Amino acid sequence: MPQIKPKNNLTTPLKKLLLSKRYPLKSAQHIFLLCRLLFTSRFFKNNTSWIQLSRGILIFTLSFGIVQANSDWQHERDLYEKARTALGKKQINQYQQYLSQLTDYPLYPYLVYSELRSRISRLSDTEVDAYLATHNDGPLANRLRLAWLAQLQRKDRSDSFLKYYKNENSAVLQCYFLHTKIRDGKFAEKKQQYLEQVRNLWLVGKSQPKACDPLFEWYERQGYLTEDQVWGRFAIAMEKGQLGLAKYVSKKLPADEQSAAKLWLQVHTNPMSTLQSKALQNDIHINRKIITHGFKRLARSDLTRAHALWLTMQDDYAFGSDLHDEVERNFALRAAYRHDQRATTWMYQLPKELMDPSTSMWRTRTALRSLDWDLVLRGIAMLSDEEKSEPQWQYWKARALAEKGLQSDADQLYKKIAAERSYYGFLAADKLSLTYNIVDEPVQYDNHELEVIKQTPSIVRAKELLLVGQLTDARREWNYATENYTSRQYQIAASLAHQWDWHDYAIRTIAKGSYFDDLNIRFPTPFSAQVNKYATKRSLEPAFVYGIIRRESAFNSQARSPVGARGLMQLMPATAKQVSKQLKLKVPSQQDLNIPSFNINLGSKYIGDMLNKFNGHRALASAAYNAGPHRVKAWLPEDVELPADVWVDTIPFTETREYVRAIFAYTAMFEWKLNQTPTRLSVHLKPITPKI
Repeated sequence: MPQIKPKNNLTTPLKKLLLSKRYPLKSAQHIFLLCRLLFTSRFFKNNTSWIQLSRGILIFTLSFGIVQANSDWQHERDLYEKARTALGKKQINQYQQYLSQLTDYPLYPYLVYSELRSRISRLSDTEVDAYLATHNDGPLANRLRLAWLAQLQRKDRSDSFLKYYKNENSAVLQCYFLHTKIRDGKFAEKKQQYLEQVRNLWLVGKSQPKACDPLFEWYERQGYLTEDQVWGRFAIAMEKGQLGLAKYVSKKLPADEQSAAKLWLQVHTNPMSTLQSKALQNDIHINRKIITHGFKRLARSDLTRAHALWLTMQDDYAFGSDLHDEVERNFALRAAYRHDQRATTWMYQLPKELMDPSTSMWRTRTALRSLDWDLVLRGIAMLSDEEKSEPQWQYWKARALAEKGLQSDADQLYKKIAAERSYYGFLAADKLSLTYNIVDEPVQYDNHELEVIKQTPSIVRAKELLLVGQLTDARREWNYATENYTSRQYQIAASLAHQWDWHDYAIRTIAKGSYFDDLNIRFPTPFSAQVNKYATKRSLEPAFVYGIIRRESAFNSQARSPVGARGLMQLMPATAKQVSKQLKLKVPSQQDLNIPSFNINLGSKYIGDMLNKFNGHRALASAAYNAGPHRVKAWLPEDVELPADVWVDTIPFTETREYVRAIFAYTAMFEWKLNQTPTRLSVHLKPITPKI
């Protein structure tokens, strides 16, 4: 029998790495990656000498990496920028020249990644495999894999697609994966699991990508798409106001049920007339669902008419407790949000089983707004044990007890809450004329603990990315490095980010570590020249401006909200344009709003305007800065003066309610940081006068 030569089992990525001319192995980083591949390769699996050698070189390169990470990379940064520019201009020869000088530089993988992405439509599996094997110690490998999956999906290369696919979040990739399994006859191998995935992709209240159409068409042809699932998606779409999707889905209903879907669509846009139409007079389940939706819609625009009509119609239909209570709960919450006088009565009439946390708290807030302290105590008593123990409700229990003349009991609660370094803690301290309990206890660590985190490859890259202005990539590397940190590691990492003046991520990271006593990290004071200049110019306290910046952006000058607000003080473009016009400045670009001095100039002017509009009342001005002055005017009491702490806690918008409380607490903290005695919150919480 002829002897069979053992097959060379070097993996394709390893061959690529060893033989590459495009990416030569010249650095400790690459030696380290080579050794890792050697160590895990089947070719060397049982070779003790090779394993020992690989381990030795790994230890050497790790030590070398620490030395390199501490080097001054300024020259390499300059070359890196030149390489990026050359690649952007498709000057490949120049790019290659720069690249060859950067193999030791931490951001070398970013150049290789960018070059691969620039020609992703022409890549081979071999090149992708080589990169994934070589640079799998950070987020770039997964980003390339996802980009490659998208390319394989577009080219319909299903075999390669399945090789790289994992459980992805992308609906496009999920749909293609499942459809590929169907085409390849492999759907039956995990049929129930795959069918559940298709159902989950179907039952959403938004349009799915076109890549899902073949999958859904197959699902429908096979008879898996049930009438209940069609109605289910229709109802979700209607609840989310996605009328176009609802119309599309309704066409998949049986012909005799499409008229009901049409009625549902009509009641959404014209609830008053549709609710009284003859088409809804039959007491059947689908009509009851439509009527329920119609009353919720009508309550948004005219609560009084909705409630009056409900009283005349509710007994004509067998709604059942679920649908009946859904309407009643909706009315009660709408009344509470609008500070309607009927809110308290309606809230306390709701059955206990409807009392989720939000409804329970709003029940108590309606009693607060009406200054009914007996009902406040009753509402707090009906909260869960966890909710009752929160400083917010402990404070309001104390307030209610004090209002009822039980001052001794109130003071005992105030004393307990006053130990908190928070909005409610400061309010309680004001009631007892106590000094605010502000204690700074910095994170303690030794240099070794810091160095271990500091030399983590993704942390090294994060710092370099910050220095070259790639902020999004820096965040990705930081998130990758810290994903599975312990609380202790988060605290030390936050200290490192603070040293880098990366304040928003220092604040975010120390919160993940559940440590709130390092006040230098949590309340830094960068941009002091700009803050002092424009605060003085607008007759504002610097601590107040700092409080707004801390809440709005956590000192990230490049911050951008989902609705388009930008910069340190999160200015909307329309607001920035308006304020710029007042200051006789040019219309700002989006980039202008990321300039700290420009943003603080406009933001301080705008909050100053809000203070003037609301007679210097800080709670009203802060709420207006967040939600707009028109909303604040609508939230003012109708006919009686209201305590400011009551007004703040009954603001309808959760975001604005929390925002105002944070501004007050943060302003006190920044006064302390600026070596001032914090002004008592009660000084700025004057009673709210009624609408004129």
